[in-house]
Amino acid sequence: MARILPIALFFLLFSGCGGQTGGREDGDSGMEPPPDAGDDGGLADDGDDGGDDAGEPGDDAFDAGDDAADDDQDHDHDNDNDNDSDYDGGDSGDWCGRWAEGVEVGTIDNFRLMELSGITASRINPDVLWTHNDGSEEKLYAVGTNADFLGTFNLLDINTGDFEDIAVGPGPEADTTYVYIGDIGNNGRDRQRMRVWRVPEPQLPSEVPFEADLSGIDELMLDYPDDRHDSETLLVDPETQDIYLVTKAYEPPTILFRAPAPIQDGEVVVLEPMTTIDLGDNPELALATGGDVNPAGDTIIIRTKLTAFIWHREPGTPFHEAFASEPCKITLQLELTGEAAGFGHDGMSFYTTMEWLNPPLHYYEYN
Repeated sequence: MARILPIALFFLLFSGCGGQTGGREDGDSGMEPPPDAGDDGGLADDGDDGGDDAGEPGDDAFDAGDDAADDDQDHDHDNDNDNDSDYDGGDSGDWCGRWAEGVEVGTIDNFRLMELSGITASRINPDVLWTHNDGSEEKLYAVGTNADFLGTFNLLDINTGDFEDIAVGPGPEADTTYVYIGDIGNNGRDRQRMRVWRVPEPQLPSEVPFEADLSGIDELMLDYPDDRHDSETLLVDPETQDIYLVTKAYEPPTILFRAPAPIQDGEVVVLEPMTTIDLGDNPELALATGGDVNPAGDTIIIRTKLTAFIWHREPGTPFHEAFASEPCKITLQLELTGEAAGFGHDGMSFYTTMEWLNPPLHYYEYN
């Protein structure tokens, strides 16, 4: 669950966190990966490739991947269906400086969505974001890119511990995208085994708001090899289908663990430590609370309460090696209980939100 900073820190930070983008310089040339900033922490081989919601419930169960009529909702952002990002040349200052300040596109006005912990864009439903609450609620929510609440999928036949993050990526069947939900929270350090739930991405019903059931969900079991870690960040590599967990480290280091693909339903995989990630020196403000990989696989985001860290990944580069480069550091709009960050469908924008009643949806665009 989110940890709220002391009220004194709230007022101290409020005047300096109004959405200004840290470490940015204006520039009109294109994008190039940042310079190398060091090694990979010595943990991996360099050659490793490596709802009762508004509206009437739907009558029939939604088996994962079943076709339904397209959603005709009109949304404001992120309507480019090309999954390839369009970054071009330039230096690292230009690359970081082209991320615009965040804007609030609306508030998510549904009283059930008050602990949003993960967010990512649908690949098959234009202008739709998938999200979920923190904890053991077995529901997948659809929200528009304009913050409209669209509906609920009830996740059938699963037994959750602590949902913390969400991703969309490839999976066992070619030409099918999957939703991955990270049951990876471990605040009490009482679980050695984490779970990721994987299901073919459903299409939204034609009428919204909706409620429907979603079945055919795979259970992927991930065991830490060393200790019991807490994590709130789930990443899926679009190139390899590997699954990554980023630890929420109250004491450094923050560790990137990998579960190599392919992973079958019901399979137990021992996680592999790949590298460490530098999110700053302040123990309270350097906690990884969410993240995502864009559809092209060339950009990675990890957020803390106040900052988004964004890394560029060269084509063919092992996933963990991207973290050896210097990230862009984007100061987020104020979300002191913020845990969710996910790329838009175009891969050149991202969204954030927070655990709160009627939480704001913030949008950040790459210009």
